[in-house]
Amino acid sequence: MSNKILDLFLKNVEMNNEHLRKFYNNIEITMSFDVDTTENYNKEISEELLETV
Repeated sequence: MSNKILDLFLKNVEMNNEHLRKFYNNIEITMSFDVDTTENYNKEISEELLETV
């Protein structure tokens, strides 16, 4: 009986680890996207400012 409980517990831990890994991967993807978007936005603003001068 205790082996079955331990197996279930370990399976649960593995599933939680997998969910956390996916969660952090999504955060990294989102952050890198935000950085790219912000850099592009800043570049566009800079170009517009140069055109107005």
